[in-house]
This record gives sequence, structure tokens and C-alpha cells, in this order.
Amino acid sequence: SLNEDSSESSEGDDFQAASTPKLLAVLIHEVLPEDKALSHTPPEKRGPQWRDKLRRRHLFFYKTYIGAAVALHEGHPQLFTVEDLETVAKETVYFYSCDREAYEEWPSWMYTDAEMSQDLERANAVLRQADRVPVPGPVTLEPTASRVRGELGPPSDPDSHDEGPKCCLA
Repeated sequence: SLNEDSSESSEGDDFQAASTPKLLAVLIHEVLPEDKALSHTPPEKRGPQWRDKLRRRHLFFYKTYIGAAVALHEGHPQLFTVEDLETVAKETVYFYSCDREAYEEWPSWMYTDAEMSQDLERANAVLRQADRVPVPGPVTLEPTASRVRGELGPPSDPDSHDEGPKCCLA
């Protein structure tokens, strides 16, 4: 270890210093309104400048996986690449659409739809800038009699041996 009282170090110090973990970013999933969230900073002192200061220190707030992916890409593009962002966006939209189909009666979809759309637009702006194809938004379905209370109807082909719900995306 390093001897704090001298400038000399032992042979293993260079390895130890090189292998010391370094925190690159902190992601905080926002699940409460800002005024209800725990923080040393009182709610009246939080706002855009407070968030910008934290973002510069690589502390990112997000509401969706896509929002987290965009923040990581913006903070560390060499670590979290455009390709990584594209993968997260595509898979998030796919599974979100499946959840929307399976649980269409959930009353909070309008809030999550807005958050998803906002974060997907941010991701698509990055993808467009990198000459990549934007990811289409989630599929939303009209209620049907076979999808009441989250229950999916039987497969359309009675001879099908496929068990379980079908997602709305091919």
C-alpha cells in the first residue's frame, strides 16, 4: 500500500491504484413526485439548475429504461454506445407494448405512455444524429372482449399448441 508519510510506494501500488473501482454514474429511478422524494435538498431548492448540477456530476434521474439509456449514452458515449441505446430502446418498446396489451385496464397507462414517448423521442434524436433508423413508438390497442381484466383469449388457431399470451408485436 501507499505510505502516506513518504513519496515511496511498494511494487504492487501501481496495480492497486489501477484496479481501484471508479464510480462512473448513478441512476435514480423516479417513482415519486419530486416533492415527496427523499433528499437533503429541500423541495423548494430543487429545480432545473439543481438537476443540471447533479447531471454534470453524472447523477441521472430517469422514469423509463430508455431515459436511463439516453442519460448513460450522453454521459459516457464510449461506454454506452449508440448501438447499446438502440438495443435498449427497441427492447423496451417491445416489452412495453406487450405489457400494454396484457394489462390494458391499468389506469396509469396515460402517464407512462407520455413518459415513454418523451424518452423515446430523446433516444430517436440521438439515433438520427448517428444516421440510424428511429425506433417506432409502442403499439397501443383498443379494448376487446377477449382482453378483459388482463386476460388474453385463446390462440386464434384451435389446433395451435402455443401456450400463453401473445404479444402484439411480430
